[in-house]
Amino acid sequence: MYDEFVNDCENTQTQTQNSQVEWSQNTIPSIIPNIWGRLYTTNIWKKNDTTKADYCDLMQSEFTLGRALSCSFIVKKDNIKDNIIKNVSKQHFVIKRDMTEPLNPAIITDLSYNGTYINGTIIGKGNSRVLDDNDEIAITHPVIKVFLFKDLKKNEQDKVPKEVSQKYYISRVLGQGACGVVKLVYDKEKCTKHAMKIIRKCRLTNGQINHLNEPVKIMNEVNILKALRHPCIIATEQVIDSKEAVYIILELMQGGELFDRITKQGQLTESLTKFFFKQIVMAVNLRMCYWRVRMTTH
Repeated sequence: MYDEFVNDCENTQTQTQNSQVEWSQNTIPSIIPNIWGRLYTTNIWKKNDTTKADYCDLMQSEFTLGRALSCSFIVKKDNIKDNIIKNVSKQHFVIKRDMTEPLNPAIITDLSYNGTYINGTIIGKGNSRVLDDNDEIAITHPVIKVFLFKDLKKNEQDKVPKEVSQKYYISRVLGQGACGVVKLVYDKEKCTKHAMKIIRKCRLTNGQINHLNEPVKIMNEVNILKALRHPCIIATEQVIDSKEAVYIILELMQGGELFDRITKQGQLTESLTKFFFKQIVMAVNLRMCYWRVRMTTH
């Protein structure tokens, strides 16, 4: 009697476990979509099967809008007014996002003759710009707003002054040192890449003030960088001085560290070593000349 009861319990437990496995396999999707952005529709659209949802989730690396059937979002007579559709191109604009690296921005390109607008400003046919959180997208005219873009990828736009965030999209960290951190940024209008060095003023290190970050020393270094223009010296594009930190926008150098190249190759050829050494001497010499001129002037 006891053995039969144990067997029944074991059979019941096995059936329950099997049913739980089957239920979990049927309800949990094999691939969870990576939604990196969202386009909220405006009241310009007529409500039908394609526009009944309040938003479009962006999961693919490319999203297109236009009259062509190949577009991700097709503009047609049953979802927008006739006087608008006649000015919409077959492919009006495309939004792309490179997902190979974290925090790459979404970039919108205008493919139309009648205009794609971001926050009321025309992009221009063949031109691109970086899309930022809460940007309004309009087509054919600034008042014909079709989408509100929401960026679902985490970035640090809200952690920098508006003067920085309005012009640059903050991406990933490139490096960090004793005086500050360097991040990859994108110019929103030109879609160009830059390095942004962030130097906090008088940061505390182990309970003591880091004198390398004194405001006077920082601005002296900034003024030197701004004054020097040479192919062998990283160009300073812009300097934004805030209460808490100094943000230095620099030319982005993507060749990597010289030390890493030497370590990887083991040794450099004599001709390549001479080439690198000459560039270093030219840069140092220019800086020394700048100091001599300053000392003579004072």
